[in-house]
Amino acid sequence: MSKGILAVLLLFSASISISYANTFVCTYPKYATNDGLKNSKEDFVLIFVYDQNQDKYFVKGNVGAEEVAHSISNQGINFIEVTNSGNIMLTTISSGLDSAHSRHTMIPGFTDITASQYYGSCTKE
Repeated sequence: MSKGILAVLLLFSASISISYANTFVCTYPKYATNDGLKNSKEDFVLIFVYDQNQDKYFVKGNVGAEEVAHSISNQGINFIEVTNSGNIMLTTISSGLDSAHSRHTMIPGFTDITASQYYGSCTKE
């Protein structure tokens, strides 16, 4: 088998592997804000669950579960959540299960943007 075909098959199999995970449990021990990179006192955890019946992903948090849009590529998967207040949360999980979670938040009544990014890794269950 040629090296080119083998490379395409490996990339395709990585995409299939990550897309069929029923659950990703992501733990973020570090985060960055305007003040720089910091270690969290407690790990920040996000859980993404795939519902096969609905063909949809949901993020589970401390106030329930919300549907998230997802985009799968050969390099991993992205989850996009738009909150009820219109803020954007983006989580990227690489095929190696490294992860970054970004929050771009505008608080009603204020003009400042609060941006933060979390760094960690995920497991597939």
